[in-house]
Parts: sequence; C-alpha cells; structure tokens
Amino acid sequence: MNDRTREDCITRKNPSRYCARVLVAVLVVIAVVGASPANAASPDKELIQTILKSSSRADRDDAARELADLLDPKPIRTLARKAESNKRAAAALELIEGQLIDVATKTRKVTTKTRVRATKTLAAIDLEETAEALVGLAIDDSKRKVRNAAAASLGKLDESAPLVVDTLLEESTGSFGDDRRQAAIERAVASIGVGAIAPLGNALPTADVDTQTLVIDLLKAIEKKDEDAVAAAWPGIVETLIAKLASPDGFAAAGLLAEIGSPAVPRLIEVARPRVVVDDPRVDPRANAEFALIEMAATDLALVAPLDQALDDRDLALVADLMNFYIQLGKPGSEEVLIAALNAMSDADRAGEIALQFLESGHPPLEAAGRDWAASHGFTVTGQPSGQVLWGNLGGDPAT
Repeated sequence: MNDRTREDCITRKNPSRYCARVLVAVLVVIAVVGASPANAASPDKELIQTILKSSSRADRDDAARELADLLDPKPIRTLARKAESNKRAAAALELIEGQLIDVATKTRKVTTKTRVRATKTLAAIDLEETAEALVGLAIDDSKRKVRNAAAASLGKLDESAPLVVDTLLEESTGSFGDDRRQAAIERAVASIGVGAIAPLGNALPTADVDTQTLVIDLLKAIEKKDEDAVAAAWPGIVETLIAKLASPDGFAAAGLLAEIGSPAVPRLIEVARPRVVVDDPRVDPRANAEFALIEMAATDLALVAPLDQALDDRDLALVADLMNFYIQLGKPGSEEVLIAALNAMSDADRAGEIALQFLESGHPPLEAAGRDWAASHGFTVTGQPSGQVLWGNLGGDPAT
C-alpha cells in the first residue's frame, strides 16, 4: 500500500473492512504477476520435455504434433540438435517432418500463408525427405510465395546441400525451354550459395553440355556474392573443361572457359602454345583454347591481360605461338612486335605459316611484311589471300 492508502485505512469510519479489501486486491495482483508467462515454461519447451521425458509413446507423439502445429522453426531446430543423440527426439522429428510436409504441399483447405509458414519451418529439419520435398516446392509449386519460401529454406540446409544440388541439376535436364521452371531451379541453387560450389564442381565431368553451361552460370552467380569461395574452386573446374578441349565437345568447353574468364587464361595459354597436328580440327585442343582466348578478348581485353602484356614485354616467342590471336586482336601499334616475332623465328616451316597469315590478314603492314619474308626466303607470292584470319576480327571462328 502507498501512503495515501494507509491514510484512508486509518481515517475511514470502518477501516478494517476497507483495508481488508485493499489487501486482498494486492495479493491478487501479486499472484497474477507471479504466474506471468515470464516465470512459466513456454509451451514449446514443455512439449520438448514431454518428447524427451515421457514414458508414453502416445503422449510423445501428441507433443510432436502440437510442436509441428506451432509452425515455429526455432523449437524444432532445438529438437533437431537433440535428435543427433536422442532416439525419442529423432522419432519425434520424423513425425514433425511428415506433418509439415503434408501442410506445405497441400493445395486445398490450407491457406497459402500457412503453407509458406510450414515451408519456412521445414528449414529446421535437415533430412533427406525434407530436402526432396523442398526441391519439389521450389520448382513446381503453383504459388510463387511458396516457391520462394522453399528456395530460401533450401539455402538453410547444410548436410543435404549435395543431394539438393544433384536433384536440382537432374530436374534441370528436362527443364530447358521452360523459362519459369529453369529460373526457379537457378534461384534455388543460388540460395544455397557457397554450399553448392563443391556439388556443382563434382557434377561437371559427367554432365551434358546444357547442364555444364548451367553449372558455370550458377557458379558465376554465386561468385557475385562470394568471390573468394568460388575463386578457390575455379582451378579444378578449369582443369575439367581443359580436358574436354580435345574431345568432340571441345568447342563447347572452350565457350564455357571463355565464360569463366581470367581464371582460365593461364591454362588456356599453355594449351594454345604447342603446335600439335590433329586429323580432325573439331578436336584440336590448341585451336579450341585459342578460340576461348579470342572470345574473352572480344568481351573485355582485361580478361586476357597476360597476352596484352606480352606485347608490351616483346615476348616474341609467345606472340609467335599465338599469332592467330594477335592478328584477330588487331591492336593498333602492335604490328611492329608481330613482324619482329616473324623475323625472329628459326623454324622456317612455322615462319612460313605466319607469313601466310600475314598475307591473308587484310592489313597492309602485315601483308607487306609477309611478302618481304617470302621474297627473302626464295618464295613467290601468287593468287589472292583467303582472308581466313583477318586483322581485328575478334569473335570469329577458330582457324583450322
């Protein structure tokens, strides 16, 4: 009681009855405050305790169902941690998983809002069945909000990430041409982020060309969010594609290496330099590697900075080995270095090939240098140039 209440008790004609009523009211307030939620166990904690402690299977199952009904990932995540070493928790988690999947996938008698909440709650259960259900929701559900919620939930699964990525890539095989479904698949993989990098890299060697293209696109998307993580994966991915340059899919692999950009340049230069004679130009690794470099330079010369630097450094051996590239690059002022590379060559056969490239370049300074070399080596130039490798013709097909 405050001072005024005490005074009222003393001055009133019938103080005992009044003060008794005040005292009862105070005690009631104290009782209510003492029984407030802050001092009582929360429903989810009580349900978890029932699951862990009750000897009744029925009571444990009822508690699991009630916990699922809360559509709250936090207590379920707590139960999932306990399920790693507690059989009762593991059994309850499976029951909860099934109930949540049932709610999330229902399209009748369940509101979209409830389905979204159930989908988000599933993120707390990192189990195979959950992963498969979320993949289906993310790419095929009719409700955009459910698809987005499922994609976000997939990004929160750690142990299941490899399974999720493999499943999404399998689904993508039948989705090319279906822009909505393909976009949903890409969004789902992108939501996984760094956790998707290793599974994507592992899928590359045996994937078809369309799936390989999707893998590189997805890695480039992840790279925008975590450049360092993807940078660590590029060497292995580049090697996988380099190995394909000598296969019938070599041209497609070259295109993917060009999309990867600067991380692929050192290996592409190594492959492009040796002069290897092949029977089928479609499986010529050198030509395919050179094509990848040309494609990159056509997009942004900075991507092939080592090759641009070779001109400044007058690396005549490298310039000679990649003369096809440098002619198509057609960098103004580089003619003197290219001509010096031709005249410095000791291999007459290879020099003759470069002289012929000069004659066919359509660029007067190189044409003149080609004629001079031919004349000084006892050759006569006849006929018209084919223009197969034209000066400054970046982005053309590789020479064969």
